[in-house]
Amino acid sequence: MQFLVVIMFLLISAFGMYILNRKRNEKKDIIWLARMHGTAGLIGLFILFTGLVRGYWGDWVWLALGFFGIFIILSFVLFEKYFRKTKAPLFVFVVHGLVAVFCTGILIYSLILTN
Repeated sequence: MQFLVVIMFLLISAFGMYILNRKRNEKKDIIWLARMHGTAGLIGLFILFTGLVRGYWGDWVWLALGFFGIFIILSFVLFEKYFRKTKAPLFVFVVHGLVAVFCTGILIYSLILTN
């Protein structure tokens, strides 16, 4: 199940890179793509939380869950509240992606550590 969550977050990251590439090439923004990206992140967080509550994984996954939870909440506030009417600068998307890679790295490390 943890491998499923890792694959899911890697696919969500790839989808985020696609959205970033569209933004960089200044193609038309499609809001539902960004919302689908965030919803997929919430689903991944829910699967991760479910696995932790059932007792499948160790302490490093709790750390990943904490980072992902804070990250998803702050991302929602940042993109849905602060940048709703204005155009977000490119560095915000880059930092968002780097933090997502960091959180996924913790999750991958916990997968290697526990198995």
